[in-house]
Amino acid sequence: MKSCRGFSTPKKTLCFAPPPVLLLSFTLLLFIFCQKAVPVLCSLHQRELLDHLFEHYKKELRPVEDERTVTNVAVQLYFKQIQKVKENDQIITVYCWLEEYWQDEFLRWEPSKFGDIRQLHVPAEMIWRPDLLVYNNANMNVRESEMMTNALVQHDGRVSLFRAIITDITCHLNLVWVNHRHMICHLMLASWSYDGSQVMLRPAEEDPGLWMGLNRSSINTSVVERKFNKVQRASSPAGGPKSTRRPSFMQSTSLTHYIPNMEWTLIDFRTRSNLKWYDCCPNPYPDICYYFSIKRNPSYYLFTLIMPSALITTITVVGFFTPHSTTGENTEKVSLGVTSLLSLALILMMVSDKLPATSNSVPVLGQYYIGMSKNCLQSLIFPFYD
Repeated sequence: MKSCRGFSTPKKTLCFAPPPVLLLSFTLLLFIFCQKAVPVLCSLHQRELLDHLFEHYKKELRPVEDERTVTNVAVQLYFKQIQKVKENDQIITVYCWLEEYWQDEFLRWEPSKFGDIRQLHVPAEMIWRPDLLVYNNANMNVRESEMMTNALVQHDGRVSLFRAIITDITCHLNLVWVNHRHMICHLMLASWSYDGSQVMLRPAEEDPGLWMGLNRSSINTSVVERKFNKVQRASSPAGGPKSTRRPSFMQSTSLTHYIPNMEWTLIDFRTRSNLKWYDCCPNPYPDICYYFSIKRNPSYYLFTLIMPSALITTITVVGFFTPHSTTGENTEKVSLGVTSLLSLALILMMVSDKLPATSNSVPVLGQYYIGMSKNCLQSLIFPFYD
């Protein structure tokens, strides 16, 4: 019987063989090599795919094999925030997320030939993009107000581009009713050089085939359509479009990520696509207008302007009807009137920058302060004639 390290039984002796160290080490090294090799293979497939797609690609050309084919561009704008309202300049600064979807016939491949890669992220500067601009932009410095990201390309040619923009849009602001009347503005997106025979713009709600599986929820909005029709007629430039096809307004999902503003309340948001003919060109130009209605929150003006001045004026008027002193002098009444008038003047100096400047008409809040100052002045002068 052979001797070995183990234990004996009545019939035989059980022996333990040494563990297979070499086999375990080889298996571990093979596992590590496979884990490292998979990203390398994926990177090689992506490099081959990138070389295959952009070997003869020209980003200056519209991505269609037949020039008569129209490139449909689906646009989704998320109204993110109203950052600033410059009433004196008639300008509103807004922050938006912009999504663009279109079909690129030159960016297609078979996933089975490139490691089953079905989508590819490429810099937006490498591919053709629709030259969408904000037509009513008050600041044309695009580089400082727009963030360009990578584009997502699907294997079937679908392209999606996500941008973040901060733009100053022009808007006719009614400065007469500062506190409670709402104002309607719009943001107009359109191609700068392509007409409707080359690029057709559509809201993303109308063309769900180009979406990339995004989850969109409906927004319950309601506003009178005739208000927006008035704004559209007023915003059409003289000598501009000869005729316009204006579909009905659509409820939009653009307020999904909206951040409320402390001073201005967003009443409603609507989307409408137009097709306009201009005198310069034979073909119509499509555009998408995003109309929004805003209303000022009157709490600040109520507690810092109206109520203090009303209290000062009330004290002045009450002092006007107080009886004279026993000696018949009006010293106390005059002192009260002067103090009230100086207090009102101090408030006016503190909040003068908050009042909008306009030459067309005097704001109602300004008329209110003129009336309050008149009452204080009368209470100050009339005691001398008693």
